[in-house]
This record gives sequence, C-alpha cells and structure tokens, in this order.
Amino acid sequence: MRLWIDADAAPQVVKEICYRACDRLKLETVLVANLRLTLPPGYPLLSAVRVDGSPDAADRYIAEQAVAGDVAVTQDIPLAALLVPKGVAVIDPRGEVFTAESIGERLSVRNFMEGLR
Repeated sequence: MRLWIDADAAPQVVKEICYRACDRLKLETVLVANLRLTLPPGYPLLSAVRVDGSPDAADRYIAEQAVAGDVAVTQDIPLAALLVPKGVAVIDPRGEVFTAESIGERLSVRNFMEGLR
C-alpha cells in the first residue's frame, strides 16, 4: 500500500498531516508535482516525484502508478474518476471520500460548471 499525494495543489497543512501518518503507520508516501518539492528530514518512507511541466502530468503519473489498495489525496475530480474504478481509495484535502457511487455525479457537476465558465 502506498499513499499518493497530488502535491501540486495540496495545502501544506494536508501534506504535514500525511507526513505524520506516513511515519506513524510506516506507510510509503509519494508526493507528485510538476514543481520541485522540498521534503522535511526524518521521514525515510517519504519521497517526491517531479514530472514535466504540463498541466495534468502529475495526475497522469499517479493514475499510471497507483494500484488497488493504494490511497490517494487529491482535489482533482477527473483524477479521482480514474482512480476509484481501479480500487484506489481517494480522499480530498477536506477528508471527503470519493466513492464509486459519488464520483460519476461529482464529475458531471464539475464538467457542467466548467462548460458554464
């Protein structure tokens, strides 16, 4: 099991909570971003992956690497829509869980709102 963090937009406080959980649970944790990340010292199971600068590169990387049983933290609904059917547990930075029952509706609302903009 791995914890994947979509670190491009994850609030710092959420990252810090994940660092502590990584240490307490002995859980491999991977932050993925298109920016250089500085990791705090003292967390041997914590790593970072820097992807190319395209807008959805971090999302694509997580979607390709995550497997059933992993956990992902993201506020990106399209990424969650890719991960949930794979058996990845997905939560947003506020702690809301994306489920197979809710992700379709969330994606539809997101796409509708994007169309309105």
